[in-house]
Amino acid sequence: MKILYTDSGKNELEEFKKRQVHLLEEIVSKRKYIFGDDVIEITASDVRDAADRIRPIPRIPLRSTMTELIPIVYILLGALMSIGGFAWHYFWDIRWEPQFIFTLMGLVMTIVGLLMHFYIRFRRSRLMELETFRLRQEELRFEYLASKKEANCPVSGPTRMDEGTNKTTQSERGKNESG
Repeated sequence: MKILYTDSGKNELEEFKKRQVHLLEEIVSKRKYIFGDDVIEITASDVRDAADRIRPIPRIPLRSTMTELIPIVYILLGALMSIGGFAWHYFWDIRWEPQFIFTLMGLVMTIVGLLMHFYIRFRRSRLMELETFRLRQEELRFEYLASKKEANCPVSGPTRMDEGTNKTTQSERGKNESG
C-alpha cells in the first residue's frame, strides 16, 4: 500500500511530531530534572519509557446525534400534543374524551422524553468519569513502574505463602533467619 500526503497533510504531520516531541520532553524532564541543572540528557531508554507512558486517548463522542435527537423529538411532539389538547375546544366542537386523551398522551411523551434526555446525560457523564479514572490509574501504574525501575528494585509479586494461609513455608523461614 502506498501512502501519499498532501501539502496540508504534511504540515499537520509536522505539527503532530512537534507536539509529540514536546510531550516526550515534558515527561522526561519531569522525571530527570535536578535543581540547578541546565541540561537534561535524553537517552534511548528515556525515550522508550516515555513512549510507554504516552497513550492515545480514545475520544468519547460528546454528541451522538441519534441518541440526542430522539428525546428532543419526544419532548417537542409531547409539548405540541399537550398544547393542542388544551386548545382543542377552540378549534373543534368535539367531546371532552379525545381532548383529555390527546393532552395526556402529550404529557406522557414529554415526560418520557425528559427521562430519556436525563438518562443519556447521566450515562455520558458516568462514562467520562470511568474513562478519566482508568487513564489516571494507568498513569499511576506507569509512574510506579518507572520509580521501581529507577531504584533498580525488581518488580515482584506477592511472597510465596503456604497453601493460602498467611504463614510462610518452613524452608522460607530458614532462609530468612540464616540470610
